[in-house]
Amino acid sequence: MKNNMLPLGIYIHIPFCKSKCHYCDFCSSPSNDVVKERYVSALKKEISSFVTVNALKNHAVTSIFFGGGTPTQLPAYALPEILETVFCHYCVSNDAEITVECNPGTVSYEDLQVLRSSGFNRLSLGLQSANDNELKALGRIHSFRDFDVTYYNARKVGFDNINLDLMYGIPYQTQESFANTLHTVAKYEPEHISSYALKIESGTLFYKERDKLILPDEDCEYNMYKSGIEILNSLGYKHYEISNFAQKGYESRHNLKYWNCDDYVGFGISSHSCLGTCRYKVTSSLSEYLRYFENSEHNNASPYFSLDETLSKEEFAEEYIMMRMRLYDGISINDYFERFGNGVEEKYLKKMMPFINSGHIIYSENGKNVRFSDDGMYVSSYILSEILDLGM
Repeated sequence: MKNNMLPLGIYIHIPFCKSKCHYCDFCSSPSNDVVKERYVSALKKEISSFVTVNALKNHAVTSIFFGGGTPTQLPAYALPEILETVFCHYCVSNDAEITVECNPGTVSYEDLQVLRSSGFNRLSLGLQSANDNELKALGRIHSFRDFDVTYYNARKVGFDNINLDLMYGIPYQTQESFANTLHTVAKYEPEHISSYALKIESGTLFYKERDKLILPDEDCEYNMYKSGIEILNSLGYKHYEISNFAQKGYESRHNLKYWNCDDYVGFGISSHSCLGTCRYKVTSSLSEYLRYFENSEHNNASPYFSLDETLSKEEFAEEYIMMRMRLYDGISINDYFERFGNGVEEKYLKKMMPFINSGHIIYSENGKNVRFSDDGMYVSSYILSEILDLGM
């Protein structure tokens, strides 16, 4: 990577899964092999066409993230082919972080060998819980035993950077069972752990059955959040973002681009991009996406990769605050000034004062940064809506 090149992240959406989990509102669904092959072909056309139009040759790709859905629902050859397309059309740094999401039990030892040998160097496993009854309640199709096999196979083929996704607030889950999950997975020594609160989203099976769900109450969920931080910190995992913990040096480089409002490009249906103050989006319709790429000459980038909006300086500053405050380190006063030319204190400090006084926001005595406390992170959406007048 040349010194004058800007870092770029690339997100690639694979919208296929074996079955839809009860809580999932992502753009994903089961599909057949023919549709998957058509999607891979369209995706490679989109990747190869976009770079020529949007002048990204002054960027070097430092992270690539294959998400979904379940990317490993594609045939074993497909993900390396897509990755090779990225390498052919973009300047990818030698030490780029290249992540693929995977659900336990969906990949064989041989599949993992193919992924690792083709350049993927980070694996994100959607475990969610070490308790089989809780997995069943979520609609997950794997068992903890499936996870165990997949994890050790990943280590055998050379993955030395593994993330585990966990959830709390699961039906029938207790504070004790969540603590057991944390202690159990920590014994595997993953480099990174994500711990998310279950959210009941519209359009999901859980939403339809929300009145019947037996969920932990608010106090129990809060205790899970707090005890999760304490347990993982005690086991050597730094709490660096609301829902993310890492061993030293293993923070997700790709996700940090989102939280730092750095440049990234998304490919595939329902993906989004951020280039400076410009925000782009791709259609969420699989049929429209396939139809376009199968019927177009593609001398230019897809119209489905369309400009969604251009942020004003004030809108960009607000987005920066919303995203940076997700991080444990919060907002650097100096960095904010360099980006936006004015002080974060002069515009927002007055609105922050009630939350500083309550201990939800920590404003450093030397004026170098402002960040949430652990309690502040737990109710960050509400606090930010008050500070930024979002009317949530």
